[in-house]
Parts: sequence; C-alpha cells; structure tokens
Amino acid sequence: MGIPDPVDPGTVHELQGIFAPVHDERDLDAAITISGRVPDDLHGAYLRNGPNPLFPPLGGYTFPFDGDAMIHGLWFDEGRVRYRNRFVWTDELCLERDAGRALFGGVLSGYVPDADAVPAAFAGSHKTTPFINVVQHAGRLFACAESQTWWEVDADLATTGPAHFDGSMARLTAHPKRDPITGELILFVYRHDAPYLMWGIVGPDGEATVPMQPLDVPDAPLMVHDFAITEHYLVFVLAPLLFDPTGQHDFGPIAWQPERGTTIAVVPRPGTPGSVRVFETEAFWMWHVANAYEDGERIVVDTHRMDDPFTASPGT
Repeated sequence: MGIPDPVDPGTVHELQGIFAPVHDERDLDAAITISGRVPDDLHGAYLRNGPNPLFPPLGGYTFPFDGDAMIHGLWFDEGRVRYRNRFVWTDELCLERDAGRALFGGVLSGYVPDADAVPAAFAGSHKTTPFINVVQHAGRLFACAESQTWWEVDADLATTGPAHFDGSMARLTAHPKRDPITGELILFVYRHDAPYLMWGIVGPDGEATVPMQPLDVPDAPLMVHDFAITEHYLVFVLAPLLFDPTGQHDFGPIAWQPERGTTIAVVPRPGTPGSVRVFETEAFWMWHVANAYEDGERIVVDTHRMDDPFTASPGT
C-alpha cells in the first residue's frame, strides 16, 4: 500500500482537549503554582507515563495502542515541588524526530514503512511504544510497552536505551507484578507465534532468575493486558481478543470472538506443587487487576468485567 496521510487530530477525540499531546520537554520549579501547602515531610517522586504522539501517525490513531511515550514527573522535597517531562527516545521516535514527520503507521492502519522510508532494520515493522506503564525495580526505571521491548530511563528521565534482563526477556508486557515479600518481579509476554504466552521472574537484584516459561494455553495468539499473582500462583485471564493478520474485522487485525469463551489459567509459582489448572467460562474482558490473594483453598482476584474490550472509551 502507499504511504497514508497523517491522521487529522481534529477528528480524533483522544488527540483533543485534555488528551492533546504535549510537544515540548520542560523543567519547572519556581513557575509551579501550589494551592495550599505541601507537607515538609513529603519526599519522593510521582511519575506518569502515557501516549503522547510527537507527530500524528500515518493512517489513523487508535487509543490506547498508538502514540509515543512521554514520562511526566513531580518531585517533592521539604515543601517544594519541581516538574519535568521527557519523551522516551526510542530508535523509531529518533528517526521521526530527525525526519521532522511521522514515518510509521498507526497500529491498526495496516501500513508499515519499507526500506525506502526507513533504515532496513526498521522496515516492515511498527514502532516501539513504551507508554503503557513506568516501573521501578532494582534501582532502575523502565518505560513499559505492550509486548514490546522495555526502555530504560535514568532518575532524571533521560533515555538510556532498551532494557534486556536476559535474551528471553527482550519483549515484555507492561504490567509486571512485584512480590512484596520476596522482592521478585514477575512478568509475562504474549506472542503472535507459539508459544503464545510466556512468563518469567526477575530477582530483587535485577537479574533474571526464571527465564521465560511457555504455557500450553492459549491455543491461539491473543491479547492479555494484565495478570494477577498470589503467594503461590499466577492467574491469567485469557479473553477471546485474537490477532488475525487478515484484518477483516471492525478493529483491523484484532478480533473479539466471544464464541470461544474466556479461559482462566492458574499457574503454580516455583516451589509450589501441582500443575497448571484451566477453567472455562463465558466470554468477558478484563483490562486490569486491582488485587489478588489466597483465602484458604480459594484464589480471589479483584478486577472488573466487561462484555467486550471496546464498550468504553475516554470521556464516556
């Protein structure tokens, strides 16, 4: 296909008003206006990551899948507050910055650049978008993507490069879980090729202790945005949001297939006896987990339930 036009921000709800992207990087200190008084003993930083396209993507913009990562930070110290925001300068974003325009298509646009548009190493692919989450572990900060490479930033939010814990963890999802007792970081990735779901563990020192382990479920490539952990188990909610390269659906290469139902997989953590248990139920979608715990022989997961993943959007 030819190169599509950039999306018109005026036609996209998530590129207007309070959702409009910020295009400059700033450092604010004295210019910050504070209503009330910040407690003197409040120390630390609040960081927020999110989609913030430097240029309107080619062919369309789909929230929450498109955009460039920008981390906003507020630092509190002895009643003072300072602010800083920085893009996460991935390789693809640097290419677009240098070109002065978008080079990559929106994730559902069907367009990927060829070697005439970008260097050969980036041809035929979508851009890396580590804007889903920001995670601190083992003294390091990571901007997290949706089953893509994480990118590391320093304490001042400057981009330092792609993060790899070991060769099997080159791609990860954005919602790892930290065990508050062991200090371990448990993470997973979903894939377009079998095995479709894998999980692993990074120790409290930042070194991989359990390389990525394949699961026998699911039996097709599907999206799994979040998961839960308890003291002894991992819990994956495998809803029927499948990837279909034919793109013959309302949402292009992503298809909601409720006739498949939702599968819940309970995976014993290392040191816990037993095998993976699988439960089948009617189709529902879950974006995020609020909490999970064991109550005797029961596993309780606090989450929300949606009839499908597309029934709600910002502003509704």
